Amino acid sequence: MTLQHTRSDMLRSVIEGVLINIRQLVELVAQDESLSVSGGFFQTPALGQLAADIFGVDCYYAPQNEPIFGLYYLLEQPGQLEAEAQNVFMPDPRKSSIYQRLARGYFD
Repeated sequence: MTLQHTRSDMLRSVIEGVLINIRQLVELVAQDESLSVSGGFFQTPALGQLAADIFGVDCYYAPQNEPIFGLYYLLEQPGQLEAEAQNVFMPDPRKSSIYQRLARGYFD
């Protein structure tokens, strides 16, 4: 960190850190699978895109704000999730590869 870092830089680093931690959980339960995301956090397109870049998979924004809906769609009706999704965040391959390298050494 230097004097040139801004408040926005600090906020972004906190969000990236949280998402990289979540990425580790995603890899345990849904590696290389599309994800259903919901809640106010993902209503902001830039944050939804950042999550897709960090997770490295397509993230479908579920308009329902209850996590159980996402689980239901993933387990019972995966095709319906894609049909009903309002926003789809697809990972940028270049950014995703950078986050993949960062995540490998993040917990060491």
